[in-house]
Amino acid sequence: MLNLEPKTAPKIGIRSQSCWPYGPSDDSQSRTNLIEWALRHDLRLSNGSGWCRHWLLNRKCYFHHADATFQHWEDHPTCWWRDRQRAVFVAQPYTLHDSEVPEQWARENGFEITIDRSGGWYGHGTVFIAIYDPDVISKVTT
Repeated sequence: MLNLEPKTAPKIGIRSQSCWPYGPSDDSQSRTNLIEWALRHDLRLSNGSGWCRHWLLNRKCYFHHADATFQHWEDHPTCWWRDRQRAVFVAQPYTLHDSEVPEQWARENGFEITIDRSGGWYGHGTVFIAIYDPDVISKVTT
Protein backbone atom coordinates (compact mmCIF):
# COMPACT_ATOMS: atom_id res chain seq x y z
CA MET A 1 0.00 0.00 0.00
CA LEU A 2 1.24 3.46 -0.92
CA ASN A 3 2.09 5.66 2.05
CA LEU A 4 0.15 8.88 1.35
CA GLU A 5 0.87 10.58 4.66
CA PRO A 6 4.02 12.70 4.17
CA LYS A 7 2.83 14.51 1.04
CA THR A 8 -0.92 14.53 1.41
CA ALA A 9 -1.60 14.92 5.14
CA PRO A 10 -0.81 18.68 5.04
CA LYS A 11 -3.26 19.10 2.14
CA ILE A 12 -6.11 18.01 4.41
CA GLY A 13 -5.02 20.07 7.41
CA ILE A 14 -2.81 17.53 9.21
CA ARG A 15 0.32 19.60 9.88
CA SER A 16 2.01 17.30 12.39
CA GLN A 17 1.64 13.94 14.08
CA SER A 18 -0.19 15.59 16.98
CA CYS A 19 -2.91 16.89 14.61
CA TRP A 20 -4.32 13.46 13.78
CA PRO A 21 -7.73 12.82 15.33
CA TYR A 22 -8.12 9.94 17.77
CA GLY A 23 -8.11 6.63 15.92
CA PRO A 24 -6.04 7.62 12.90
CA SER A 25 -3.46 8.94 15.35
CA ASP A 26 -2.26 5.38 15.93
CA ASP A 27 -3.76 3.35 13.08
CA SER A 28 -2.06 3.60 9.68
CA GLN A 29 -5.00 2.08 7.77
CA SER A 30 -7.38 4.58 9.35
CA ARG A 31 -4.96 7.41 8.41
CA THR A 32 -4.88 6.25 4.81
CA ASN A 33 -8.68 5.93 4.72
CA LEU A 34 -9.10 9.40 6.23
CA ILE A 35 -6.72 11.00 3.70
CA GLU A 36 -8.41 9.33 0.73
CA TRP A 37 -11.87 10.33 2.03
CA ALA A 38 -10.88 13.96 2.69
CA LEU A 39 -9.18 14.33 -0.70
CA ARG A 40 -12.19 12.82 -2.48
CA HIS A 41 -14.44 15.44 -0.82
CA ASP A 42 -11.92 18.33 -1.00
CA LEU A 43 -12.02 18.81 2.80
CA ARG A 44 -9.59 20.09 5.43
CA LEU A 45 -9.65 19.06 9.09
CA SER A 46 -10.68 21.70 11.58
CA ASN A 47 -7.80 21.31 14.02
CA GLY A 48 -9.05 22.29 17.42
CA SER A 49 -11.78 24.71 16.36
CA GLY A 50 -14.60 22.21 16.35
CA TRP A 51 -15.46 18.92 17.97
CA CYS A 52 -19.25 18.74 17.94
CA ARG A 53 -22.26 19.26 15.70
CA HIS A 54 -22.72 22.81 17.02
CA TRP A 55 -19.58 23.80 15.08
CA LEU A 56 -21.64 23.66 11.86
CA LEU A 57 -23.90 26.33 13.33
CA ASN A 58 -20.89 28.53 14.15
CA ARG A 59 -21.60 28.00 17.82
CA LYS A 60 -19.55 26.91 20.77
CA CYS A 61 -18.77 23.22 20.81
CA TYR A 62 -19.95 21.38 23.88
CA PHE A 63 -17.98 18.19 23.32
CA HIS A 64 -15.64 18.75 26.25
CA HIS A 65 -18.38 19.91 28.60
CA ALA A 66 -20.88 17.96 30.67
CA ASP A 67 -23.66 19.40 28.55
CA ALA A 68 -27.04 17.82 27.92
CA THR A 69 -26.70 18.47 24.19
CA PHE A 70 -23.93 15.89 23.73
CA GLN A 71 -25.33 12.69 22.27
CA HIS A 72 -23.97 9.13 22.35
CA TRP A 73 -23.77 9.11 18.56
CA GLU A 74 -21.24 12.00 18.60
CA ASP A 75 -18.36 9.60 19.32
CA HIS A 76 -15.05 10.05 17.47
CA PRO A 77 -16.00 13.52 16.16
CA THR A 78 -14.21 15.53 13.49
CA CYS A 79 -15.16 18.79 11.79
CA TRP A 80 -14.21 19.68 8.24
CA TRP A 81 -13.78 22.86 6.20
CA ARG A 82 -14.30 23.24 2.47
CA ASP A 83 -13.23 26.43 0.72
CA ARG A 84 -12.87 28.11 4.15
CA GLN A 85 -16.48 27.34 5.00
CA ARG A 86 -17.81 25.01 7.68
CA ALA A 87 -18.83 21.98 5.68
CA VAL A 88 -19.07 18.65 7.51
CA PHE A 89 -19.36 17.21 11.01
CA VAL A 90 -18.42 13.53 11.14
CA ALA A 91 -19.17 11.19 14.05
CA GLN A 92 -18.24 7.52 14.10
CA PRO A 93 -19.84 5.76 17.07
CA TYR A 94 -19.63 2.05 17.66
CA THR A 95 -23.42 1.84 17.74
CA LEU A 96 -26.36 3.92 16.62
CA HIS A 97 -29.60 3.06 18.33
CA ASP A 98 -32.95 3.55 16.62
CA SER A 99 -33.98 5.91 19.42
CA GLU A 100 -31.13 8.29 18.55
CA VAL A 101 -32.12 10.76 15.89
CA PRO A 102 -29.22 12.67 14.33
CA GLU A 103 -31.38 13.02 11.21
CA GLN A 104 -33.90 15.15 13.07
CA TRP A 105 -31.24 17.52 14.40
CA ALA A 106 -29.63 17.81 10.97
CA ARG A 107 -32.84 18.59 9.13
CA GLU A 108 -34.10 20.99 11.83
CA ASN A 109 -30.93 23.00 11.28
CA GLY A 110 -30.93 22.94 7.46
CA PHE A 111 -28.30 20.25 6.99
CA GLU A 112 -28.20 16.96 5.11
CA ILE A 113 -27.01 13.71 6.63
CA THR A 114 -25.34 10.50 5.48
CA ILE A 115 -25.40 7.43 7.71
CA ASP A 116 -23.50 4.32 6.67
CA ARG A 117 -23.75 1.47 9.16
CA SER A 118 -21.01 -0.43 7.31
CA GLY A 119 -18.53 2.20 8.51
CA GLY A 120 -16.22 4.90 7.26
CA TRP A 121 -12.57 5.83 7.49
CA TYR A 122 -12.33 5.28 11.26
CA GLY A 123 -13.00 1.55 10.92
CA HIS A 124 -13.14 -0.80 13.91
CA GLY A 125 -16.84 -1.56 13.45
CA THR A 126 -18.04 2.04 13.76
CA VAL A 127 -21.04 3.66 12.07
CA PHE A 128 -20.25 6.61 9.77
CA ILE A 129 -22.40 9.71 10.30
CA ALA A 130 -21.77 12.87 8.28
CA ILE A 131 -23.89 15.96 8.82
CA TYR A 132 -23.14 18.51 6.15
CA ASP A 133 -24.14 21.88 4.77
CA PRO A 134 -25.62 21.34 1.28
CA ASP A 135 -24.78 24.96 0.38
CA VAL A 136 -21.09 24.11 0.80
CA ILE A 137 -20.88 20.47 -0.33
CA SER A 138 -23.50 18.66 -2.37
CA LYS A 139 -22.95 15.12 -1.03
CA VAL A 140 -20.82 13.28 1.51
CA THR A 141 -20.20 9.57 1.11
CA THR A 142 -18.02 7.07 2.93
